[in-house]
Amino acid sequence: MLSPQVVIVGAGPCGLAAVLVPRNNRIAVRLIEDALDYQIGVRQWNLTNTLLQPKILELFKILGLLADIFDNSIEPSPNGSV
Repeated sequence: MLSPQVVIVGAGPCGLAAVLVPRNNRIAVRLIEDALDYQIGVRQWNLTNTLLQPKILELFKILGLLADIFDNSIEPSPNGSV
């Protein structure tokens, strides 16, 4: 494995999206996450009925991922759980 030229901390939506740009340009990336487990369910439910903030949605659109994300997402229940 190549030594990483880019290190990204945090494997949330922004961190995972940030990995895509250098990887698509053949730049070695290391993604660091301190959580030992992944979270199932919802962290936040806001009034726009989206769990992702507008800026990350904009980034996903630029990367050509937004349609796939919406096509493969599930809608949380009204109480905020999946």
